[in-house]
Amino acid sequence: MCFRNALDHRRGPVENAGAHLSNLRVVPMKTMYPRGSEKNLIKLLTGREVRPGGLPAEVRCVVMNVSSARASYRAIAFKEPLYERVVSVSGTPVKSPKNLLVRIGTPVESLLKDCGGFIQSPEKLLSGGPMMGRTLSDVQIPVMKAMTAITALNEKESRIGEESDCIRCAECIHVCPVNLQPVLISEAYRRGDLEKARALGAMDCIECGNCSYICPSKIPLLQNIRDAKAAIRTLDEKKKEGA
Repeated sequence: MCFRNALDHRRGPVENAGAHLSNLRVVPMKTMYPRGSEKNLIKLLTGREVRPGGLPAEVRCVVMNVSSARASYRAIAFKEPLYERVVSVSGTPVKSPKNLLVRIGTPVESLLKDCGGFIQSPEKLLSGGPMMGRTLSDVQIPVMKAMTAITALNEKESRIGEESDCIRCAECIHVCPVNLQPVLISEAYRRGDLEKARALGAMDCIECGNCSYICPSKIPLLQNIRDAKAAIRTLDEKKKEGA
């Protein structure tokens, strides 16, 4: 609560927002996608590195976004369950993009109406942003606790292009923020070699979408890696059931 009030009434640079609190330090950072991922933040702010497959707690860190911090405070202080969240509705086709505080369970269609609908028919509607978002197949889908944004794309923005063979340019490797080899994980998954995909670090992928965005061959690297992760989890569950 003190931290929120300090920001609301700050005077001067944002790094001075918590100057009157001895146990708080505000560190402004340059905007660079996907710097907000927890492992990247930990490395940048503390110099500590979370091992592949490890958790922040192993390096004595907890990463919590503003919404989770607020929800935790409300739960502890007022015994209030999480029943609402802020959802950003944006995109070229949206008439009046807005940040909306909505009840969990509200249909996506209701949020779109609150933004005035569309000025043009969207080609694709995403739950999330343009890089990491997943396609919404129905506007009657309810807002869930993990839904942070709804993004509408027009035809030009959603155009991906035809997939072609990998040209071994290594661009996907260069842009991966967690130093994976996305194309090799993708190829292993397509060959059905889940253990190879696991060994290459598929489960450490933060699903930022950089690899798919940069790929000149338009290979759906992100989707392949997501599918690989899901298949590995299913495989592990079956092993536990058979143990």
